[in-house]
Amino acid sequence: GKIALKKNAEYKSVKTLLVQHNDNPDENGIQNFSESIHTLINLTDEAFEISPDIELVIWPENAVVPSIIYHSSKSGDSDRKKLVLYVLDYFNSHKASFITGNQHIEEKVSGKLYYNSALLFDKTNNKSEIPEIYHKIKLVPFSESFPYQKNFPHIYKAILEKQKFFSEPGKEIKLFNAKGLTVYTPICFENTMPDLCRKAYKKGARAFI
Repeated sequence: GKIALKKNAEYKSVKTLLVQHNDNPDENGIQNFSESIHTLINLTDEAFEISPDIELVIWPENAVVPSIIYHSSKSGDSDRKKLVLYVLDYFNSHKASFITGNQHIEEKVSGKLYYNSALLFDKTNNKSEIPEIYHKIKLVPFSESFPYQKNFPHIYKAILEKQKFFSEPGKEIKLFNAKGLTVYTPICFENTMPDLCRKAYKKGARAFI
């Protein structure tokens, strides 16, 4: 046509793959975690066969349930460690960068802290084994957090008996630099919160995943 939008030279283009494997979040256990990861890898491989020049791969929230950083650094030969090392080997076998959801664990003197997190494994900085990490700030009430523990201790204990733990909230907006693209990864219903996304944009985010 005669009319075309003016291209902004500052725009960054990155060929991206988004993978959604429709896993059942209520199913648990190492066997389910392993099957889920193999499904993600198979779908990702299919896409690479079609487009070998994919630069950035996005896996969904909690795509990898066992904590990648925590279990990969632990001694021993547990099933969870084997699984996360398998995932890391897969990431390292590709030139593309990977963003994946992960149930991140930090071990403190007082015990373990759990986070709903997004991790970036980026080949650009040659440190793909040391991911950048964003912890979800706004947690889902009564599912990821329980804001009325003192008021309803029996309900708190009942929920905790079923799901074993609540998540800790993140403290800051973390932007990822993925293949030169500045990315913010709001998790779950965070993408419905304009204040968070507005702050991320002001910090420099130019892509929201």
